[in-house]
Amino acid sequence: MSQTENKVTTEADARDRLPHNPVALPADGDDHTPPEVRAAKELARRYRLPYVDLLPPVGDSPIDYALLGEVPVELMLRHLFVPLRREGRRLHIAMADPTDLERLDEIASAVHARIVPHVSTAGAIEVVLRKGDATQRVLQEAASGFRISLVKETEQG
Repeated sequence: MSQTENKVTTEADARDRLPHNPVALPADGDDHTPPEVRAAKELARRYRLPYVDLLPPVGDSPIDYALLGEVPVELMLRHLFVPLRREGRRLHIAMADPTDLERLDEIASAVHARIVPHVSTAGAIEVVLRKGDATQRVLQEAASGFRISLVKETEQG
């Protein structure tokens, strides 16, 4: 047996002794990174804004779900953003297009806070809004308004 064969066997034995990790995380710039993620990271780099992974495969979510319940659902759906955290009068949000200044102004005036934009993918934002039951909240709010008007009409005649 040659020295090369011993080395291969030794490396294979060493790999077998390591704990198995079935999740392979692609590095930045790796060809396995989805195009939407690469585009979002490039946008973040170009405008010197932080990129945030809303759906990290490992670790905690960067989203404060309690804050997600405080922001009007229609606003999040219309402008496609997710609140991340509040720091005093600043509201950190994840959005796919932070270059739309008019949209940032509308969000700021609606939530009465200074907006600190972070870049994320539109797909991840949509998943978070669905996962956070935002669409369910919209339906509940619409239904509660309907019930109130129905009760008023019944009482009046």
